[in-house]
Amino acid sequence: DVCSSDLAAQAPGNEAPSNKLEAVCSRASFELPNADSGAHRDRWIAEMDRHRVKRMVSFASLPEEAGVVAEACASSRGRLVGYVCANPLDPGFEGFLERCFAELGFRGVVLFPALHRYDLSDATLRPFMDRLAQHRAVCVVHTGILRVPIRDLLGIPRSYDLRCANPLNLIPVADAYPSV
Repeated sequence: DVCSSDLAAQAPGNEAPSNKLEAVCSRASFELPNADSGAHRDRWIAEMDRHRVKRMVSFASLPEEAGVVAEACASSRGRLVGYVCANPLDPGFEGFLERCFAELGFRGVVLFPALHRYDLSDATLRPFMDRLAQHRAVCVVHTGILRVPIRDLLGIPRSYDLRCANPLNLIPVADAYPSV
């Protein structure tokens, strides 16, 4: 899986990303997604059927995953709804976000302020939120303690800023953008 290899490449050490990833997945009993988006989609839909889930969100956690997630969602006959993990501080993200909504059919974003180190209530994020409102996008914000097991298992240092994880920071933004 290309995206998992991108994450593994961030891990410390000289070992090849694919070897790091295989070792971690074996130790943790993780199963990597199938590289074939159709097979991955079918597995998710089978699980959804087993648990009687009609529709769910699937999100691209890295920009490199966006195409695969979009492909799986587009061919799911409405069962999977695409979101993308966004970093509003990334200077190249505006164009990428536009592509996600206009071309890839994504319907929302997932924000991790503690991971990307920003205060959601900061006025400099207003243009980002305005863009979400223009696209009638949904915004999911992770607050509180952030734990990403695969990053921990790969030994990627935690650089989270818990000051940015305060759920109270969400109130002014939610008040200003109730449709988002």
